[in-house]
Amino acid sequence: TAALPLSSATGGNPYIEAVKELENPANHVAFTAAEMRANNCWPLEDPHGPGYAPTPQEVQEYARYLGIDTVHERALLWIAYRGLSTPLPWGWRACATNDGATYFVDFS
Repeated sequence: TAALPLSSATGGNPYIEAVKELENPANHVAFTAAEMRANNCWPLEDPHGPGYAPTPQEVQEYARYLGIDTVHERALLWIAYRGLSTPLPWGWRACATNDGATYFVDFS
């Protein structure tokens, strides 16, 4: 029997990783509007697919949000870039409160 190839990015089997993504509970969150309002949890769609790269403007805006001085602390912009481009862990999804604040939930 031939061995399955290992994914260099994850260090694991790419077929298993693909199955995990399909079974990711964060991808299958289904609440009624009444449940979302009552729980103060509005699951948000992830607008960024695999391989997403934020624009320089997005990086600058997020860096300022994080408190990075974009003029004097340019060496720290990588933190904002990684924060925007790194996918959420398996099972996690962004949600919004009834007043629009964003937070993250582990649905696994």
